[in-house]
Amino acid sequence: MTSTSNPKKVREAERAEQLRIKQQAADLREIMDTPGGRRFLRRLIYEVAGRDRSSYRDAVRGSDPVFLEGNRNVGLLLLEEMRQVSTNLYLLMEAEHFEALQKQQREQLEETGDEDV
Repeated sequence: MTSTSNPKKVREAERAEQLRIKQQAADLREIMDTPGGRRFLRRLIYEVAGRDRSSYRDAVRGSDPVFLEGNRNVGLLLLEEMRQVSTNLYLLMEAEHFEALQKQQREQLEETGDEDV
């Protein structure tokens, strides 16, 4: 913790914090720049953290809703960081996921011959 009575130390601490934030954004950007990184982040946010799941509905199945909501909140925080780092790469991640789902559905349709898939 930095003493607020020394202006020089306060400025140094502020600069160090700014550098830390810039480095974290650069690290996230590096991950988001690759297709594998985007797939990993999307899986982490939606499947692991449960961004679109109800914490309270799942709690009925025996999970602690506070724990589930904590997981979900981590996903939301990561999602917001991704949007701040690069909205375009976030949108690309979602588009790639949608394209993969469409491809999977087409393949299922071809295998089954069922047009309702």
